[in-house]
Amino acid sequence: MYVEDGLKKLEKVVIEYKDINRIVTGGNGNFLIEGLEEDQLDIFNQSANLTLKGQINNGRIYSPNGANDITGLRGLNIMAYIGEDAVLKKAE
Repeated sequence: MYVEDGLKKLEKVVIEYKDINRIVTGGNGNFLIEGLEEDQLDIFNQSANLTLKGQINNGRIYSPNGANDITGLRGLNIMAYIGEDAVLKKAE
């Protein structure tokens, strides 16, 4: 799936799907994807706001800095398990 707001006029995009394994978004829109139950999901999201709800067993976040770069990742009510022991979650 590839979604881009090239004209920067989209305010919100809601996506319903049956099966997904890669998300590429651009522009300044807000993208909402609910009901995730994926074994593998790759995300490239340079500037848009992307909201994911559900479960991903094996995910990768790509940026211009390379794979699995989460330096610019911000979230609310986020909990992600990275590897077997490390946990990334919202600061209290």
